[in-house]
Amino acid sequence: MNVSASSPAQTSTNTPAQSQNDSTLAIDPEEIFQLMTVQLQNQDPTEPVGTNELIEQMLTVSSSQMQIETNMLLEDLMQLVQEQADAQSVGQLTALVGMDVKSDAPINYTGSDLTLYLDIPPTADASDLVIRNEDGEEVARLDVALDQDTFIWDGTDQNGLDVPHGSYTFSVDAFVNGEFSQTTAVSSYQHVVELKIAQDGAHILVFEEGGEIPVERVESIRTPTS
Repeated sequence: MNVSASSPAQTSTNTPAQSQNDSTLAIDPEEIFQLMTVQLQNQDPTEPVGTNELIEQMLTVSSSQMQIETNMLLEDLMQLVQEQADAQSVGQLTALVGMDVKSDAPINYTGSDLTLYLDIPPTADASDLVIRNEDGEEVARLDVALDQDTFIWDGTDQNGLDVPHGSYTFSVDAFVNGEFSQTTAVSSYQHVVELKIAQDGAHILVFEEGGEIPVERVESIRTPTS
């Protein structure tokens, strides 16, 4: 089980730049006291600053300082909560390693028959299974029954010839009254051997036969059949 390290996903409002800005905004009470002293020394003797005004200024400074410190504490707390949530998420997702997951990801064909899961629209009156290689070239277009939900592909092309090993994608083209209607995804189960964390914090599953997908594309999970 291999879990690669990376930066946690930035889902909270806390960023290093913001924390730095808040730090620079922090009020130094000693500097404020010096400024108030200069103010008193340079005030107009005929209109001196009143005691109430001085007290109000001091209370304003104190309130502002407390608000900034509170904001900084809240941001630190949010960052800690996010880090703990990310760690918990990774711990849960590592359970997928060693499992078979179903998705519409490309399949790396290595010679064994592949079980494909079809999703044929109920409005279709005809449908084709379309198979393309990693260059996007169509290698086979096969008729499938409208009530068919699985298909075993033996690795042959349109002419029944074996295709080279490599990555293939599968889809269903649906037709209505002889006209193309829509394309739907075809899924399959693949064995997970690794969980990676991308630079942006995304969780990526790596398959035994090659290829990888984001965790969000997993449709279902099962224990290995062999």
